[in-house]
Amino acid sequence: MSVLVIDPTIALKWVITEAGTEAALSLRRQAKLIAPELLLADCAAVLCKKVATGELMKDEALLAGRLLQGSGVEFVPTRVLLETAMLIALDLDQSAHDCFYVALAAARSCHLVTVNAQLVCKVAEAAHGAWSDRVIPLQEAMRQHWTGAVD
Repeated sequence: MSVLVIDPTIALKWVITEAGTEAALSLRRQAKLIAPELLLADCAAVLCKKVATGELMKDEALLAGRLLQGSGVEFVPTRVLLETAMLIALDLDQSAHDCFYVALAAARSCHLVTVNAQLVCKVAEAAHGAWSDRVIPLQEAMRQHWTGAVD
C-alpha cells in the first residue's frame, strides 16, 4: 500500500463536499496516509472560519473535527520536522507552515498530495533538494496511484 502525506486541502474534502471530494475519499481508501500533527489544528482553523462565515453550522464543524480526529491518519510530531521545514521554507520563500508537510514527505521518501497550487508550483520550480519532486496535485496522485507508480 502506498504511503502519502496529506495536508488540510485534502483532509477537509473528506468532511466538506467540494470539488475533489471523491478523489480525496478514494485516496483515503487506497493509501496509508500520514501528516504532521499540525494537520488537526490547520483543519480546525478552516472549520471555525467556515462557521464564522456561515458556510457551516457549529455542530457540523464540531462533527467534522471529530471525524478528522478519528480518520486513521498517522500523525507525526512536528518537532522532528522543524529544521527541514525551515530549510525548505527559506529555499522556496514559502510559508514554513506549509513546508512541514513537504518536510514529512522528504523524510518518509513519499509524496505530499495537495490542491495547494502555489505550493505545487513553488516546489516544481525548485529543481534541487531531497524534496523537489515530493509534492503532487491530487489528480496526479490519483493517476499515479491507479497505475501503481506512487512510492
